[in-house]
Amino acid sequence: ECLGKFGDILGKEVWDAINGVFDVLPLAAVIDDKILCLHGGIPSPTSCPGDFISTVNDIIVPLSDPENESPLAWEIMWNDPFSIDTNTVAQLPIGANGGFFNNTRRSTGNYFTCEALMTFLDKNNFSHVVRAHEVQQVGFKVCQIS
Repeated sequence: ECLGKFGDILGKEVWDAINGVFDVLPLAAVIDDKILCLHGGIPSPTSCPGDFISTVNDIIVPLSDPENESPLAWEIMWNDPFSIDTNTVAQLPIGANGGFFNNTRRSTGNYFTCEALMTFLDKNNFSHVVRAHEVQQVGFKVCQIS
C-alpha cells in the first residue's frame, strides 16, 4: 500500500519509518502496579522464567525481528487466552505445558489456560490483564477465561 500510494522510493521510506517506530514501541505497560496491559497475552514460563517486568525490560531495543530475537516479545504479541467461547474442549490438549499449548487458530504463539493466567497474575502481583489483540464488535469485552 505504501508503494502504491507514494511510489517506489518514498513508499519504501514510509514503510521503513513506520516499521522503525514499531521496533521501539513498548511491549507492555503496568497501571498502578497491578494492571498489566499488552497486545497479545501472557508469556509462558519458558519464555519468562523470572520476574516479568525485569525480563521485559531486558529485551533489546530496537527489536526488528521479534520472532527470532525474543521469544518473550513474540509471545506477548501473539499469545491468546483459551476460551470455551471461541474453542472447543477437544482443542485443549492433555498435559498442556504449564497451561500453554500451540495456538492452532493463528499458527503462531500459544494459547494459555485460566490456570496459567492465575499463576502468572499471582507470581507477578498483578490483578488484571488488559489485552488489545482481538477486535470486539461493540467497544470492549470483559471476560474471565475458564
